[in-house]
Amino acid sequence: ITPESPRWLLDNGRYQEAEQVIQKIALSNKKTVPAGAISGGITETDEEEVKVLDLFKHRRLVFRTLIIFYNL
Repeated sequence: ITPESPRWLLDNGRYQEAEQVIQKIALSNKKTVPAGAISGGITETDEEEVKVLDLFKHRRLVFRTLIIFYNL
């Protein structure tokens, strides 16, 4: 009944299905989305590995991290 979330589909690499859902949403809103608008703008990026120690690299991040730890 309810289609999958386009954001979830994109995160899982299901670009064609995401585009179909967005086309369906656009049709119900009486708007148009150009064909290939979704998959044309997606590029693969090399993501850096993030470590916990990265939270302590900058003064502002240290302050915010400590506040969050305190609130837990």
